Amino acid sequence: MNDKVKKFVDVFLSATAAKDLGELDKLLAEEVELYTPRFFKPITDREHFKAVLTGFLTLVQDLNYSEQRHWVNGNDLVFEFRGRVGKFELHGVDIFTLNDEGKIKTLSVMIRPPSALQELGAVEDQFIHDLLSPASV
Repeated sequence: MNDKVKKFVDVFLSATAAKDLGELDKLLAEEVELYTPRFFKPITDREHFKAVLTGFLTLVQDLNYSEQRHWVNGNDLVFEFRGRVGKFELHGVDIFTLNDEGKIKTLSVMIRPPSALQELGAVEDQFIHDLLSPASV
């Protein structure tokens, strides 16, 4: 594992544990792609990507990225995670591709079971809408 990838792993694990959105924002490349099981097309807008990430970290209770269960191959990484949304336990993996600067270029998310994904979608849509909408005056 090269130094940039090692730094990414360390910062990502500590930032997700602390729900430190500022540190996570620093890990995003300017051009990003997010593939989520909820949408057919990738999210390529950086602000929308950040909103989804913020929603996930805010809405999933007891979120835990396993320090023991992550895999690295060059600039590609896989992290396993577990958490809870509503009454549903969820289990999934995040598949990252980092750019040459060690920042997230691509993230593909897999979540199971479908009931947990559906529950996450139900609460996440309104959260993201509120986050991305201009404040009403």
